[in-house]
Amino acid sequence: MNGLNMSAFYLFNNIHFIFYLAFLGVIYIANSHYAVQTIKEIKHIQKELKKVSWESNSKNSDLMYQSMESEVAKKVKKMGLGELGTNPKKIINKNKIK
Repeated sequence: MNGLNMSAFYLFNNIHFIFYLAFLGVIYIANSHYAVQTIKEIKHIQKELKKVSWESNSKNSDLMYQSMESEVAKKVKKMGLGELGTNPKKIINKNKIK
């Protein structure tokens, strides 16, 4: 047998192993593409989360400012309500039910 026939013989004899290696190569490449795509999605979601976090902090800050006593007093003054000039009085119930 000459060299060409021997290498063809070994090639056809190991064709299952060659297909197995080719299949593993395709799986490896597909996995790499999937990993890159997943990393891109994670980075996009992280940017979106950061944006939503900033918006949440901004809304929380606005709410804290609007719920300050001075701001509430300004808003209710427009409705005709005002702050008490005297201290509140305590109501005591003399007929306590036990």
